[in-house]
Amino acid sequence: MAIDEETPPRTTAAAPLAADALDPVDAAWLARKSPLAPIILGVLSIALSPLLLGLFFGPLGLRAGIDLRRRGVRGVGSALAVATSAAGIVLSVTTALLWGALLSSVLLGRDAMRAAEQWRGRDIASTTVAALVGGEPREIDLSRPSGTSPRRAILIIDVGQPTCDVAVRSLSEVASDFPEVDVVVVSRDDDPRDVWSFVRLHGLESALRFACVGALDALPPPLDQAAAIPTFLVVDRNGAIEQAIVGLHPAEDLRKLMGGAGALPPGPPAATEGR
Repeated sequence: MAIDEETPPRTTAAAPLAADALDPVDAAWLARKSPLAPIILGVLSIALSPLLLGLFFGPLGLRAGIDLRRRGVRGVGSALAVATSAAGIVLSVTTALLWGALLSSVLLGRDAMRAAEQWRGRDIASTTVAALVGGEPREIDLSRPSGTSPRRAILIIDVGQPTCDVAVRSLSEVASDFPEVDVVVVSRDDDPRDVWSFVRLHGLESALRFACVGALDALPPPLDQAAAIPTFLVVDRNGAIEQAIVGLHPAEDLRKLMGGAGALPPGPPAATEGR
C-alpha cells in the first residue's frame, strides 16, 4: 500500500540542531549563559600550575569553554576561557617536566657525592699525562705529588661551566696560602691550552703554578668514576686519596683539606687500586 504522506527526514545524533528548532526558553538560556565560570577555571589553572593543579582545573575550563562555543555562545569571553585553560594545561605540563629534571639532578648529585666519599683511602692508578705548568708543557704523574710536596689538590672541571668558574676562583684563593701543595686542574674533554686559559681567566696570578691537564682518553681509576663537576680531591704523598668532595663548597672547606684536615690515619688504606 503506497503512502501518500511525505515522510519527514530522519535526523542523526551527529547532525546539529537548527537554531530555530530550539525551544524559546532554551534559546533564551543560552543567550544568557556567561563564560565567567570557565574563565575562572582557566585563571585557577594558570595560578596553580606550579603545584601541577592546572592539570585538574585546566581541562575542566577548556571543556566548558569549548561547549559554550559549540552552543553558539561566541565572543571574547568564551575565547578567553579556552585560551586561559589551555595556557594552564601547558604551564602545568612544563612545570612537571622542570620538577622532574630538578629531582633527577638532586638524586644524581647525591649519588655522585656518596661515590666520591667512598674514594677516601683509595690509591689513584699511576698515570703520566701531558700538562701545562706555568704555561709550559711538562709531563706529570697524576697519581701523586711531585718533588717534596706533602699533598696534591686535584680539581676536575669542564671549561665554561659557571660552577667551575666559582670553583677555580675559590681554589686559586686558597692555594695562595699553601704554596707547598701541588695543584692540578683536570678537564676530560677540553684541550690543555683551553684549561690553562680558563684557569688564568678565573684564577689570576695565583694560578700560575697550577698544572692544567686536558683531552684525556680516560681518567685513571677511581677518578674515572667522577659523575659530577666540579669534583675536588686531595692526594697524599703515597698517592692515596685523603678526601673528595663534589659540587661547590666554601673556600674554608678547601682550605681545611689542603691543610691536611682529611689526612689518613697511619696504617694501610681502607681500599687500594693497583698501580
